[in-house]
Amino acid sequence: MHPAARSRRSRVSRGLVLTLTMALAATLLLVAPSGASRARGAATTPSSIGLPATALLTGGSARSTALLPLRAPDRYVPPQGAKFNHWDIPRYRNTIRRHMLHTINSVPRGATIRWMVFSFGDWAIEKALVRARNRGVSVQVLGNYKNRETWAPWRKLTATLGSRTSRPGRDPERLSWARQCRFSCRGWGGNLHVKLYLFSQVASVPAVTMYGSWNPTWVANQRQWNHLDTRWDPDTYQHYLQIFAQAKRDRPVGYAHWESGGMENFVFPRPGTHAGDDPINAELGKISCVSPPDPAGATRATVVRIGMYVFGGSRGTWMARRIRSLWNQGCDVGIVFGFASPRALSILYSPSGRGRIPMKQAMKVEHGIPYRYLHHKFVAVVTRLNR
Repeated sequence: MHPAARSRRSRVSRGLVLTLTMALAATLLLVAPSGASRARGAATTPSSIGLPATALLTGGSARSTALLPLRAPDRYVPPQGAKFNHWDIPRYRNTIRRHMLHTINSVPRGATIRWMVFSFGDWAIEKALVRARNRGVSVQVLGNYKNRETWAPWRKLTATLGSRTSRPGRDPERLSWARQCRFSCRGWGGNLHVKLYLFSQVASVPAVTMYGSWNPTWVANQRQWNHLDTRWDPDTYQHYLQIFAQAKRDRPVGYAHWESGGMENFVFPRPGTHAGDDPINAELGKISCVSPPDPAGATRATVVRIGMYVFGGSRGTWMARRIRSLWNQGCDVGIVFGFASPRALSILYSPSGRGRIPMKQAMKVEHGIPYRYLHHKFVAVVTRLNR
């Protein structure tokens, strides 16, 4: 699962970010109107983006009448927008990790943390979550079914928090636990591949949602390029909290689709999806490769930049065809990727039409094994949607 969004406001040129997942989830994320998303700045507060101080959810569904008093070791206000790490530049290697640690350490007593992760293998993150539990935060983490055999920090977290989701006489929303799903939690098979981080309150900010390609593992920081998006929006937070509530029951639910915070969200799995009804493929198909005329009557090509971990399977093939179509229509396309199937590469590298699409594989191989590689799942577009 990975978020997706498109704006309903206007049909003029704008910045659009598509977050695509070639596995179980896909999301399309739209850049918020200027002023609504502040990447940095100490002056960023809930009221500065139109959030009331009463918009906090301290439990699973009960709405609080005020922000909780900050009883936490940190007072970090997680800025909205995207963060990126770069494994080969020391100052940027732990950018996302620091952001997450400061966030956890700024969750006050009585608040909640709800996570769904593919991999969990970071000792500092494990300790921060346990400290949060110890100061009165309800911490609940769902992990992919292979974590126990792969990651010692996950085994420690589950041993410390326990895995029971209910206890006699206790509010289940106030319990803390970490557990694995049998497969993908909400699906019929496969695995839990989402990276979703929900916080009912962080410092002075209620209802914080984070998602992206980053897992809490040392590999994500030291061997991968990753990204993580942060949003302040109570409605989006509530919808993803419902997704978490479905997932922790570990029964098939499937596809979900809704609008919140000026964005359209798609949550997979969606069994039987094909090229003709893939919602992300359809969103890409709405891109116009020629911008509307500016006041002087000039037009320009739409810019499409893709950072994709893998183009694989049949979905990778039809996505490659869609991108090839955009390139042949005149879009300015550029791609960096980790892995791709021979079929997808043959489409993207084809000399037909405008020729081979400019692209580069971001991977370092050591002893014949991919050792450091791009792990992103995004498409950034500056264009006018063709509706």
